[in-house]
Amino acid sequence: DRVFPDVPVRQWVLSLPYHIRFLCAFDPAAARGVRKILVRAVSSFYVRNARQRGVEKTKAAAVVLEQRFDQSLRLNLHYHALWVDGSFTCSLAKARAEFYELTELTEADVERLVRAIRNRVLRFLRKIGKLTDECGVDQDSLDGSPHQTLGAAAVQGRIAFGPKAGAYVPRVGQGS
Repeated sequence: DRVFPDVPVRQWVLSLPYHIRFLCAFDPAAARGVRKILVRAVSSFYVRNARQRGVEKTKAAAVVLEQRFDQSLRLNLHYHALWVDGSFTCSLAKARAEFYELTELTEADVERLVRAIRNRVLRFLRKIGKLTDECGVDQDSLDGSPHQTLGAAAVQGRIAFGPKAGAYVPRVGQGS
């Protein structure tokens, strides 16, 4: 309650495809890179919205957290973010920052952001050698350890070892 001033706040969540989720879960540098891409893309969206209304030199504000598990406590790296739903101007001449609320968020805006984030994440992971050109995981970057096998199964909600290896983990209330 004391992190942001009394202005509208919007939650953004970035969930990743299984293979990207897995890579980021085992590579802190990749996870940081994806988080940076998310922050830059959404912050730029808010700054652009203010600029389109003639307000220059604004800054966006956010708190972004990397969450490593889901409600079943399975490995599921994704990002939760609270963004001030607009942007601020700051000047030494004024004692207070001025807030410029986002005019409107449309489905088209979200689609553009998702596409931009997707393309940037794929480009970044290719650049650091974690993905092949076909968007597949670079197998040379994996060690095949039991730890990674368990992680890969957890990300997909599957059983890792034993006679039922590869089967989906049964969930309470969803049959056996």
